[in-house]
Amino acid sequence: MVLTDSATCARLDTLWNRPFRADVEKKGKIPRTAVVRKQDLPVTVGRSIRWDEVMSRVGVFGGTFDPPHIAHLVLVSEVRHALRLDEVRFVVAGEPWQKTGVRTISSAQDRFDMVAAAIAGASGLTMSDVELRRDGPSYSVDTLREFAGDSPADEFFLILGADAAAGLDSWHSSGDLNGLCELVVVDRPGERGLLPPSFTATRVESPSMDLSSTALRQRVADGRSIRYMVPDGVVSIIESRGLYRDADG
Repeated sequence: MVLTDSATCARLDTLWNRPFRADVEKKGKIPRTAVVRKQDLPVTVGRSIRWDEVMSRVGVFGGTFDPPHIAHLVLVSEVRHALRLDEVRFVVAGEPWQKTGVRTISSAQDRFDMVAAAIAGASGLTMSDVELRRDGPSYSVDTLREFAGDSPADEFFLILGADAAAGLDSWHSSGDLNGLCELVVVDRPGERGLLPPSFTATRVESPSMDLSSTALRQRVADGRSIRYMVPDGVVSIIESRGLYRDADG
């Protein structure tokens, strides 16, 4: 399927209020900086602009999510809005290499189910089980390679909290990340988190919320409520499966 250049340019100008015509006419393709969705483009016959050049902007937000909580949702919502992402994809670590052996970790299936409950019905939030299906430690670089191989026209944004960003040098094959994605560091208001000098990143500020999975596990172990700190569906899973009754960090 191909698109007329005049119709495409006009529609792009309307959608994003940017002068894309020159780029399309000069290069014969849609610039990679555009936010382009197939459903937004006219389906007509004319000059060739290939579907495989039409991309999505996909945020990738990985973690242990033990449990997922409201601060996670606020963070990804801020990033999605700021960077005009089509989708933010939660990736549950199957074997989180930084935490294995440090504390007891809930099963990957329990954590996956909690994330599914947390984002249920949320527009633009999706999830992937790619790291649950892969044996061995869960490395972001492997996940991004797989996503890029499956969807080579998409643009990926790896979303990192300030603490994770500061430790990027210790990540497995971290030097390959710059070629696979754009790094996004989420800062607290008025603070700028550290980033190793070998990396560059887009910065997004998110409201500060004093909430952590560690604190939530301890609250459950202490018999205190976590309602309103995590989505109701997550509370139901924690209660029905008896999670975190003996928190150990």
